[in-house]
Amino acid sequence: MRTITIEIDDQGYTVREGDRYHDGLCWDEMLGQVVELTHRKLGEARYPMMTAEQWDAWRARLDRKNNNHPTTQEQ
Repeated sequence: MRTITIEIDDQGYTVREGDRYHDGLCWDEMLGQVVELTHRKLGEARYPMMTAEQWDAWRARLDRKNNNHPTTQEQ
């Protein structure tokens, strides 16, 4: 048996399954995520489901990528 949990806060919806989750979803994204996680013929979920450690690593990679991007300065 699987347990999928939907959490609601000021930042939107979080879909959890075990220790994996995706947060910051809007209402229709949350519904689509639950549908794709529970319908056998649809395949993988649209939004990645990762552990807190995986999210931290993903955000760190994104921050490094954004910090290395050259910025344009106005003259």
